[in-house]
Amino acid sequence: MFTIKHFNELYSLLSEDIVSEDCGLKCDKYCCRAENTIKYLLPGEDEYFIKASPNNFQFVEYYLFTSYRAKDQICSCTRELRPFCCRIFPFRPVIDLTSYKVVGLSKVKAEGFDKYCWINQVRQEWQNKAIEAWQKVLSDIDNLQFYARYFLFLEQAKENFACSTTSLLVEVNKKLSSLNLSKQWELANNFFNRENFI
Repeated sequence: MFTIKHFNELYSLLSEDIVSEDCGLKCDKYCCRAENTIKYLLPGEDEYFIKASPNNFQFVEYYLFTSYRAKDQICSCTRELRPFCCRIFPFRPVIDLTSYKVVGLSKVKAEGFDKYCWINQVRQEWQNKAIEAWQKVLSDIDNLQFYARYFLFLEQAKENFACSTTSLLVEVNKKLSSLNLSKQWELANNFFNRENFI
């Protein structure tokens, strides 16, 4: 699991702007508003935020991940203090499964999202660092399993929609623990290739 040092390194990679201007000015900070996007935290990232800014955030526990929101319902992140999901959004990794390497980025597709997110071309320097950041994230087994577990859960939920979430998670965790590293990479990759993204 990532430590504070790992998160500092990760955030440092993504500390620069994705484009040459503040992207939120054109879209009125669409993805920052709580009603438009769910912000997920990587395993251990909530602990990082508790230590870095204990009074700014409320954490919300979902079955598969921890989210957060500002206590006043307005995003209280600063450019310096924002989680990985906000730094990398709206781009997800393109993975070469033969080498377990992140080789590119693709923009998230979701119904209505393209209408609001105007970014299609990013700064080359940011893109290179974002690819490196995704590689760091997915090279950590807890993070890799975070995305693999999410995909497994979604697949199991489609087949067993009458089961409780708790029962599904027990089955998902049991299955995940039996899978080798190659299969976990494959499941994480399947997650990123879904139509919608968290």
